Amino acid sequence: MQLNNSIMLLAIVVLLVGCTIPDRDWFSVDQEPPYDLRAEVLGSWRLASREGSNSVRLADGGGVGLRVDKLTDGMFSTELVADATTTTTVVVRTTPRGEAAGQPGIRLVIGPSATTVFWPDGETTRLHAGAGAKAPIPIRIVNDGHFTNVVVGCDSTGRRAVTAKTTDWVIVRATGGSALLIAPECDVLYPNFQ
Repeated sequence: MQLNNSIMLLAIVVLLVGCTIPDRDWFSVDQEPPYDLRAEVLGSWRLASREGSNSVRLADGGGVGLRVDKLTDGMFSTELVADATTTTTVVVRTTPRGEAAGQPGIRLVIGPSATTVFWPDGETTRLHAGAGAKAPIPIRIVNDGHFTNVVVGCDSTGRRAVTAKTTDWVIVRATGGSALLIAPECDVLYPNFQ
């Protein structure tokens, strides 16, 4: 009888603990204007977390897919703070599945002193701004139909024609150290057409 009570108590504890553990595969990030910015953890949930109400912390090897459902054309902006040893990769115009299937999208590789932008057509652009001094550096990516403009710090690629289709995903990964995305935000370009 005591064994049955112990098993029943253990089952209740397991059930209660299971009901109180939050979903670790995704979390919301507060932003202005009030779109529902969702961060899906790519890889281990131990390597990506929300910090405060509107920032995302990535440990070495961590990644998130940020998205506002069905918002494909628009602007993604954030401030990035990274360790001196961190390389932060930001990818747009693809999805996590598409990236795994070889659809590269536009890939920004942000190092401590410079950023390299890899375009879907095989071209590269080097920007003379990086993140590694523990000081926030602004990042802005504008997708407007077949055109994209990438700005890191004060350096810009200029408006460039791109054949890869826009998606509602911004994929961010950190390697070699940690990275903090401060107030990531997705916004529409033409609010009157929504």
